[in-house]
Amino acid sequence: MIFLGSGQIASGCCQSQTNGLFLATPLSLFMKKPKPIYTITCMVYKADLPTRIQCLGYFHDVAHAMAAVIVNQGGLDCCVYTHCVIEAMLPGVHSIGSHDKPRWWYACNNKRKWKRIRRPKWANGICNWSMG
Repeated sequence: MIFLGSGQIASGCCQSQTNGLFLATPLSLFMKKPKPIYTITCMVYKADLPTRIQCLGYFHDVAHAMAAVIVNQGGLDCCVYTHCVIEAMLPGVHSIGSHDKPRWWYACNNKRKWKRIRRPKWANGICNWSMG
C-alpha cells in the first residue's frame, strides 16, 4: 500500500520525499524477496519491426506460462500474432526480473502452433515488452 500526500505516514512504513509528495511503502515489501510474475506478450512482426504488441496475461510460475503458450490457451495467437515472449517481471516501475536470465521466445506458424525459438535479431536491446 502506498500513501500519497503530505499527511501522516502510517507506522511500519519507510518514507521518502519526492517533489513535495511523501511516499510510504510498507516495511514488509523490503523484508521479503518479491516473487516475479511471468507475463505473456504477443506481437506481429512485419517489415523489420514488431507491431501490435500486447500483454495478454501472466502466471505466477514459468511452467504454467510456457504451457499456456504451447496449447495456445485462449487463442493467444488470435490468428494475428506472429511472436510471443514470456518475461519474468518483479514489482515496481520499469522493473524487470530477468536482466540476467533469458526470456522465452516463441513463433507461431500458419497452423496456429507456437514453437520455441531463439530471441529474434530484431528483438535485441529491447526489454520490458509486457509493461512498456
